[in-house]
Amino acid sequence: MTPLLLLALTACGGQDDGPGVPSVNSGAKAKSDANVEDEITRYLEAQKKYVRCMEKEGFKSSDPDSKGRYEFEGDLMALKADPEFAKAQDNCKHHSLSVPEELERRNAPKLSAKEVEKRKRYSTCMQEQGAPDFPDVDSEGYSSEEMWNQNSSGAKRAGRICEPILGKPTLPPGGARG
Repeated sequence: MTPLLLLALTACGGQDDGPGVPSVNSGAKAKSDANVEDEITRYLEAQKKYVRCMEKEGFKSSDPDSKGRYEFEGDLMALKADPEFAKAQDNCKHHSLSVPEELERRNAPKLSAKEVEKRKRYSTCMQEQGAPDFPDVDSEGYSSEEMWNQNSSGAKRAGRICEPILGKPTLPPGGARG
């Protein structure tokens, strides 16, 4: 039997000012950091409760690690096909919480300096070429999950202009290659 690794990742909205960015609200930032740690702690506790609930339902797993990940015993395909497993998940879903954005961020792979620079150039290009609300990229190469208007004509034009920065070929207007 192979273990089944389960980790639900759900992106949450929010904006990160990045490390070391001065703020008029430094007290609020400290409180915000404490709230983030509390959110992570609540998530990890919920993962433990979910695992215990699933064990009571008859499905054994490892204890969640420091990132909230755990492994069920058994074959993935067999568990997915087992109606009792689906019923157990439904019975235990009240313990499930979305993965906190900061935990997802901590788990993200470290990007090379070259990749960070490429992402920053792409973000700047998008903003300058018609998508001024395109998210900024932080010093680690990641942007927040903030909303921006991807459907505007300016955003579409900017995408066509800027995609080569990411190594994607540019399509002619209309999207068809000729």
